[in-house]
Amino acid sequence: MAASVPHRLVLDIESGTHLARWFGGAALLEIWMHQSDIDAHRFDSARCITRTD
Repeated sequence: MAASVPHRLVLDIESGTHLARWFGGAALLEIWMHQSDIDAHRFDSARCITRTD
């Protein structure tokens, strides 16, 4: 993601409790969006990231 465009963390889910069937182990699901997309209600441009340790 470009550093010059502000991003917002919209949703952060710990998969061990809510998404265990999807990921099987401990991971985080993060949903990020450009602030301009949030302002314009363009939710189809969200980015999903999974993080594991």
